[in-house]
Amino acid sequence: MRQTITQVRTQATQDIELIIAGDFNRHDQLWGGDHIGSSPRQGEAADIINFMRDLDLQSLLPRGTITYESTMGNSTIDLIFTTERLTDELLRCNVHPNEYGSDHRGIESIFNVEVEHSPPRTRLLFENALWAKISQDVRDNLNRRPPLATDNLNTFAEKLLDPITNAVNQHVP
Repeated sequence: MRQTITQVRTQATQDIELIIAGDFNRHDQLWGGDHIGSSPRQGEAADIINFMRDLDLQSLLPRGTITYESTMGNSTIDLIFTTERLTDELLRCNVHPNEYGSDHRGIESIFNVEVEHSPPRTRLLFENALWAKISQDVRDNLNRRPPLATDNLNTFAEKLLDPITNAVNQHVP
């Protein structure tokens, strides 16, 4: 995963911010609090800490926040990490006030960021599609073409999907 993230960030034409969250099931004083230092589980999160260091990620939850509750004990194993810029834009990060019956608490994170809104996409009403015309258009188009011979799977998929997409766009309101 680290390699993929690094590759995407390298190829991007703009800064990419990251939010990584989940049940990591690893304990460390960094997020669990001082009492973890005396626990036999201290140090089991070295890979996560190296991951954070390599990608310059910050832990958002306040240190020692209980995210997992069970009869065997409570712990901080659900974590959320972000890049420095998002950390600077953080307004709130803590367990969600409502419980939903899980032993894991939901984590609520609120950021002060502006997001470009895309114009709403046109939705197709497939229930009103003219399926017979779509089928006929696709059949006619594929019959007029030479066989779809190519060694490249993506090129083959594009050649196959183009007549389908065109027919759908033409005959679905």
